[in-house]
Amino acid sequence: RILMLTSAGRADQEALRSKLDISRILLKPVKHSDLLAAITDALGAATVEGGVTAPDAPREATAPRRVLLVEDNPVNQKVATDLLARRGHRVELAQNGQEAVAAVKCGGFDVVLMDVHMPVMDGLTATRTIREQEHGSDVHLPIIAMTAGATTQDREQCFTAGMDDFVTKPFRADELYRAVESVSAGGQMEAAPEAHPPAQVTPPDPQPAPQEDAAKPRDRSCAGAAPDASPATENEDQPCLDWDSALKKLEGDEALLLELSEMFLEQYEPLLAAIEEAIVSEQARELRRAAHTLKGSAQVIGGRAAAAAALVLENIGRDERLEAAGPALDELKLEVTELRGALAAVRQRAAAEGD
Repeated sequence: RILMLTSAGRADQEALRSKLDISRILLKPVKHSDLLAAITDALGAATVEGGVTAPDAPREATAPRRVLLVEDNPVNQKVATDLLARRGHRVELAQNGQEAVAAVKCGGFDVVLMDVHMPVMDGLTATRTIREQEHGSDVHLPIIAMTAGATTQDREQCFTAGMDDFVTKPFRADELYRAVESVSAGGQMEAAPEAHPPAQVTPPDPQPAPQEDAAKPRDRSCAGAAPDASPATENEDQPCLDWDSALKKLEGDEALLLELSEMFLEQYEPLLAAIEEAIVSEQARELRRAAHTLKGSAQVIGGRAAAAAALVLENIGRDERLEAAGPALDELKLEVTELRGALAAVRQRAAAEGD
């Protein structure tokens, strides 16, 4: 078993993990409890003939938590709600930070899963508001950040705002369970928060190539899975569709992944239209928001090339460099078209197997 410790995300981490059969990737600084859990999981994983890792043993029953899920992306809402429901947890949804603050005032939650980037009120502002409301009392509602950003700066911002833990998107089922179930029924963390944010075992978002290369053509072969011939280099293109990796994050639930892919196919056209409208009207904030949503949905279903292309546009919106948005949008449209074709092939195969 191999555990990798790294201080920053790399675009090739997912490919490297698959090629070298790395059990876990953890970001430094590493929390002792997370390192111990990773080692225990790695040593405890049984193998079957042929070297394939056997499925984890069924988890022990756990007391259900009442979870406030604060998330504006329907695809991520579906993933988190379905996974947590499997473990018996009760989930209530808030679409933005403002709704979250109002829901917390009503009480009754054991833990909050808080997205960072949302319209109306972002997760950092919502968390600070909740902590201000708790000031002077003995109440401390555990708040767990959910974000695709996984840098040290991202984590420090979350902890400075008053968050207690951190999970990266797209979700891995085991990491989502760990985060929620580290909170006891009644809303107490099992261990006091440490000075540094907890390490994450899910690789962060792939980082885009330098912006001047945003519209550079790439090899447009798309076989519906990540290549495994050799580890990717830092700037190597992302695969069109990494279905197997997306399946692993969902504990092998292909029915759920197929449903999520249908949601993506219903969602991408309005999002592309919103991106185009934001570029035409020179609304950098709206560009960033729409690209962020498209990126997140593509990541969930394994559309890594489309996600990377959307990330380029998200960064253009963040930096207000709208003059670079046109070529980047053209690239995103090409990637989404290829992803749509790859998803059609997967759905056709799944339908044939179901007959």
